[in-house]
Formats: sequence, C-alpha cells, structure tokens
Amino acid sequence: MKRVPIDWARLALAFDARAGASENFLDTATGEIITMRFAQMWEDDIRKIRARIGADDAGRYRAIPPLDARVALRAMADFARAVLDARLRRALLNAVQGRRAFDEFKEVLQTNAPERARWYAFKDARTRERIRKWMEENGIEASET
Repeated sequence: MKRVPIDWARLALAFDARAGASENFLDTATGEIITMRFAQMWEDDIRKIRARIGADDAGRYRAIPPLDARVALRAMADFARAVLDARLRRALLNAVQGRRAFDEFKEVLQTNAPERARWYAFKDARTRERIRKWMEENGIEASET
C-alpha cells in the first residue's frame, strides 16, 4: 500500500462530481486533487493537464471515478426509506422517482432542517465508504492531512 496524504474534504468533492462536468485525478505522490472543470477552464489548460497525466509512466496519477447517477439515486432512496415521518418519507421517495430527482429531493429536504442535516451526514458516510473502497482497489493508504 502506498501512503498518500489525503485531504478528505477535497477528495469527497471530487467523488461527488457528476460525469461530464469535470475530470478529477489524485496525485499519489503529493495527495493533490487535480480537477479539470470543463466549463471553467481554457482548452489549452485542459490539454496541458492531460499531457502531464498522459506522460506519467509511473502510475502517479489515479483517475477518480465520477459519481454514477444510479449510486446517488440509490443512496437517496435508502435514506428516504429510513425517514420516520411518513409524510416526508413519501415525499422523498416520490422525488427520487421523478425526472428531476436530484433537484426535487433537495427541494423536499429544504422544508425540514433536521432531516436535511441527517441526509448530508448519511451522504458523507456513503461517499467516504466509496472513497475507502476505491483507495483499497488502487493500493492507496491515507495519511490524513
């Protein structure tokens, strides 16, 4: 296992990024999270980052997988099923089924601050578990920063 200094907050943001909007990489030598946000970067800057990562023969850079929408929806449904308030539980489960599931889910939670806080704690725990599994699969051990 390779010990890498991990900034958990930055890594969690990278793991929660949806596909298509950005690409994220972990530099296993420094722990830096390299993010290419396509809508916010010049094409030339993106090309330079891709060249740097592409030239890496030592396996220093590891692609961080984007958040799969099915995984996110499953987490939202799992959380909704655990909500004790029947009316709120129904509203959340209905939101997850809609075409605008992510937005509707957040809108429903806006009406209930305690459940919204529980949702973010639940989501963070799920993200951390995905990160730990990915790190294990990639032979990375965290040295916390």
